[in-house]
Amino acid sequence: MDLELVVGAKPVRSVMRRARRISRAIDRGFQPLRAGWAVDAYDPQALLRAFPRLRLREGFRLSSYHFCDGGNGNGFVFVIPADEELPEPPAEGFDFERDPLPEWASADIGRFLEGDGSVLAYFQASIFIRELGEMGTLRQGCAWSTQEVITDGRDIAGQKWQWQEEEPLEWLPTVWRDGGGPRFVVFYTHTGLGRERILRHTDVYTTGYRFEQNSREIALGEGGYLL
Repeated sequence: MDLELVVGAKPVRSVMRRARRISRAIDRGFQPLRAGWAVDAYDPQALLRAFPRLRLREGFRLSSYHFCDGGNGNGFVFVIPADEELPEPPAEGFDFERDPLPEWASADIGRFLEGDGSVLAYFQASIFIRELGEMGTLRQGCAWSTQEVITDGRDIAGQKWQWQEEEPLEWLPTVWRDGGGPRFVVFYTHTGLGRERILRHTDVYTTGYRFEQNSREIALGEGGYLL
């Protein structure tokens, strides 16, 4: 292992506060929307303001579809050329397999993501993709937005945990690389959705800021809630 760096608690909390503030402001704007599909009902590009070490590749922008049904909703974000517009959704609604988008619209956001190469940039990419993936999601379907990043063992104190493996010695997010191989971003979250749980997230970066997500429950608590 030739690199192991810890992301400090202050930048972690700063990033999460800014991201959640923007996401929640966007979600509040969906309440009066009629049921059905809409294009660019919100601006996913606004979320980038919470991640100053990241940017999209020049000549591209983020655009989105949104589906709303009563109090529930889901967003779908794509990277498109800056001079293009996503087509209007069909009157009967979208089925992305039946109604393929133009080839220049990509859901692979990480392929177009760039950063300043810092440890914090990789951590920010891990959070940005997750926040973006749940932007516009209301009530049912929410999962990531119920999770809080753990930076200290005191964040989870007061609960009787059933550990599925050994309790971590270091709670702060860690970025590391083994030789010339991929980079890894490891961090922990707590959620009470369904059941009180602690999860370990391991993101594997093989090319630029594209990564594979691997999440695993490492502790179970008592109680929980439903949305």
